Amino acid sequence: MDDRDDSGLKELEARLKQARSSTGRRTGDGPGNSREPVKGIGFAARVGTDLLAALVVGLGLGWFIDRWLGTAPFGMLVFFLFGAAAGIRNAYAFAKRTMNEIDEGEAQGNGPAGPPQGDGSGRQDGTRDAGRKD
Repeated sequence: MDDRDDSGLKELEARLKQARSSTGRRTGDGPGNSREPVKGIGFAARVGTDLLAALVVGLGLGWFIDRWLGTAPFGMLVFFLFGAAAGIRNAYAFAKRTMNEIDEGEAQGNGPAGPPQGDGSGRQDGTRDAGRKD
């Protein structure tokens, strides 16, 4: 093998390495990547689901009361408003809780996600169940 083939091979390896690192960045697998867009989509889905569920429950209760008492459409309108208020309240509480968790994680120097809490047992004091064998 001569020097010309060797330099071509090294150039190809460098180009492959560069392509692999840029592909990893797009898919979220490479170093220095963030999963923030995925977390954002999950956050939006949770907020949307909270709002939709509260509206559906409010409309369902209103429809049931209207049929039971014969007060159509007033029960549905009132419970729609209650459902909207409950959905907005739930979405606000979730957003506030999430922002507090992010702020706490950044204050501890662990980035936006923060460290995992506990030992996986679900207990906050660090103890495990006495009858459980590890």
